[in-house]
Parts: sequence; structure tokens; C-alpha cells
Amino acid sequence: MSIPKRSVAQFHLPVELLMHIFSFLPAGFPDGGTQVPGWLLTITQTCRYWRYVSLGTPWIWTTVPTSNPRWSELAVVRSSSLPLLVNIKPQSPESSLEFEESVLRVLCELSRVRCLRLDMPEINPTDPITWEDDELPTDAFLPLCLLSLAQHPASRLESLCIYNGSKKLAVLPENIFRRRAPPKLKEVHLIRC
Repeated sequence: MSIPKRSVAQFHLPVELLMHIFSFLPAGFPDGGTQVPGWLLTITQTCRYWRYVSLGTPWIWTTVPTSNPRWSELAVVRSSSLPLLVNIKPQSPESSLEFEESVLRVLCELSRVRCLRLDMPEINPTDPITWEDDELPTDAFLPLCLLSLAQHPASRLESLCIYNGSKKLAVLPENIFRRRAPPKLKEVHLIRC
């Protein structure tokens, strides 16, 4: 008995079914949000068909890995206009120019960000971190991110977590949301601030 030859396309799952299967993939940040999720690499590299479907499925691109500028840009573009989950975590206090450009690109999309976590790297100065309205200390990454919050509307922001990994206290400005508070903001977690 011989098996009739069929084209590979006949064995593909319908796009809608494959997208439904993708919906069971974990959302959020498996490693704290700094790396590209392994499952995303897997589904984009399984076969051409899965790659085609995954590239056209915006919601699987809503987790933005800021440690990789190229992936950050791809995630922002491929997620279409869907809300984003962003964890900004410099790898060191002296973050690279490439990383800072990636973060600024993501922060320009602040109106789409649903969950934002700012992880300030560990530094050891003795005085508290403070700053004036638009004046940024040269060694402070957190103020740059907070200044973006003050300058760009965050209409979809539901969760804001600021984690200060430094041994010194970060004093937040009173006017973080200079324009107005995000209307959907439900959670604020301040750690060492």
C-alpha cells in the first residue's frame, strides 16, 4: 500500500488554529523581561509557515526585550498598535549608547505601554538620587525614563514598577506625570524610592 503524495501545504494547520495555539504561550517576561523569550525564537524558526503566521500575529510581539535593540524595534513594529509590556533594565550603570537609543525608541511609544518596569542598576554613591524638573544627572538612568513619563502621555499604562537596585535612595520628582496621571493606572510599586 502506498501513501499518496501530498504537498506540504495540505498538512498545515489553518492560520486561525495556529494563532489560537500561540495564544497559550506565556505572556510577560520569563527572565525579568530583558531577553527575547525562547518560545518566540522557537516559533519563528520552526518552519516558514510558522514564521509567516508568527510575524503576522501582533499580540505575541507585545513583550519588548530592551536588552536587544534590534528585537526591541521589531517588537514595537510587529505588535502593531497593541499595548506593550516593557521592562527597562540596563546591564550596568554605564549602559551603552545602543541600549539607550533602544530604550528611547520604546519610550516614544509610551502611549501604548500597559506595564512598565524600570530597573535601576546598582550604583554606590553616598547621596540620594535627586534631580530638578528637566535636569538629569549624568549617572542616573532612572531619571531619563521618568522624564519620558512626564513628557509623553501614558494613556494605557496600568502598572508601573520602579525598582532602585542602588544602595542609595532614589527621590522621585513630585510631577512624574506632568501632563496628567495615566487614566488606567491601577498599580504602582516603588522599591527603594
